[in-house]
Amino acid sequence: YDAQEHEVFFSEFESLVTALDPSVSLGAAPDPLNPTTYYAGVPLPEWTPYTDSLVRGTTYYWRAVEYDSNGVDWPGPVWSFYVALDNASNPRPADNMINVGYTPTLRWGAGAKEIYNAPHVHQVYFGTTWADVNSASEGGPLHRATLPWDDTDWEPNSNGGLPPLDPNTDYYWRIDEKHGTFGPTVKKGDVWTFKTVPEFPIGDPNLINWWRLNEGIGPTAVDRSGYGHHGDRAPGSVQTGVWSLAVTVITRSTRMPSSTSTV
Repeated sequence: YDAQEHEVFFSEFESLVTALDPSVSLGAAPDPLNPTTYYAGVPLPEWTPYTDSLVRGTTYYWRAVEYDSNGVDWPGPVWSFYVALDNASNPRPADNMINVGYTPTLRWGAGAKEIYNAPHVHQVYFGTTWADVNSASEGGPLHRATLPWDDTDWEPNSNGGLPPLDPNTDYYWRIDEKHGTFGPTVKKGDVWTFKTVPEFPIGDPNLINWWRLNEGIGPTAVDRSGYGHHGDRAPGSVQTGVWSLAVTVITRSTRMPSSTSTV
């Protein structure tokens, strides 16, 4: 089809954009010579009805509709973008997560750059008390790494050089965003925390795995046999009940029954 007209819908509410609600329409393009160029967050009502500044930490949704010569509308897909916060955000493991493994990878969302292409690094702080991590400074013992802007993950045990984390222990971490070379500015991050998997004594030497699968939250299927055969829960999995699976010593010829459910 030959698009004759365009209309863009824009909002922080995905449902309104999906429904092509007239209240979030930006109308026709402000410049007839550039019919596929629209503006939002610009304080110029002659350019856009969306004159409010965009808000950091917010996801915005938009959708373009084209109309052919017969007036038939052709809606496009819903797209989105995220306006980054000044400071680091979206920690993984999530803040206050439990049952985290002993060799985790810490990830986060980068804070916004002050100036495009300006130097921007992440400073990683990691320790076992909130107060120490909160007050830690650049170059101190808890300043574990300085990473480039496009590197937003850090492994305490691998590139951090630390031994495996202790069982059943609270750990704290912080990411500061440092901008600029001369007279740099630092956006201090929040202190996040997680707790590692507990340690269990070996009660039955013949019981090599025991997953109760009732942790509720956390990335780990905890092995309570004492042998530490913890598993990873599938991304996006949701606990819908309480189960228990025990595996005793097996020989090479032993066959295990299959299940229609995912364990």
